Amino acid sequence: MRSPPLTLEEDFRQAKSVLQTRLDKPLRHLAFPPFRGTEEAIVLGRAVGYRWFYWGALACHPGNGPGQSPAYIARLDRLFVRRLPGVGRARLRDVLFNDAGHWACDVEWQKGREVFEKDQRFRI
Repeated sequence: MRSPPLTLEEDFRQAKSVLQTRLDKPLRHLAFPPFRGTEEAIVLGRAVGYRWFYWGALACHPGNGPGQSPAYIARLDRLFVRRLPGVGRARLRDVLFNDAGHWACDVEWQKGREVFEKDQRFRI
């Protein structure tokens, strides 16, 4: 029989403890899989000691710059891994556009935009 699922805070705390033990280093960064987090996750993550939170493409933060909140750091979509140097490196055009000629990042960008449309702090 399985034990009851952990709360999000317990999961963060336990995962952080295991990783810190294995890496023998303090952890302060949390990358949301698959590129999406929530306000609750930021609050709970801070409670267990995370300080920087990495999302996917964020409509309100197309890049990372000075003075930006460490709670909303955009990281590259997995599609861009194919652009790293080495054998088989993909052309930028092949990464950005799918076979139908549509921008391949549209889905992740839309998800990020929806998160920030709900967040009142980003209203103008």
